Amino acid sequence: MSTTEAHFETITTLEGVRVEIRDLTCNYAYQNIFKVTLEVTATFPGTNEVFERKLEKMGVFAEDLDATRRQLVEAFKATGLPYLTKQGFANRLDMAKKAKRPRATGYGV
Repeated sequence: MSTTEAHFETITTLEGVRVEIRDLTCNYAYQNIFKVTLEVTATFPGTNEVFERKLEKMGVFAEDLDATRRQLVEAFKATGLPYLTKQGFANRLDMAKKAKRPRATGYGV
């Protein structure tokens, strides 16, 4: 399986959220069948929080690669991007990450 990483698109919203999309598409099984993977990374103004997601679709033929990438990005813009731009999203993301962090426990307790 060969993978190439390339910058695909950058989105900067009116709220200052910066979204970087990288193409991690790779072929598998045969030379003309691909797994389309787009890595989405969002940063928020005034915070160090980072939001990361992968958008994926398997079994894409070479001639459908561009259309599939566009469909994945447009679906993200319609469904995921509005959440990223909501006021307080970065703070809620930070709290959710902290809640998932394992806490140290004493032995024998």
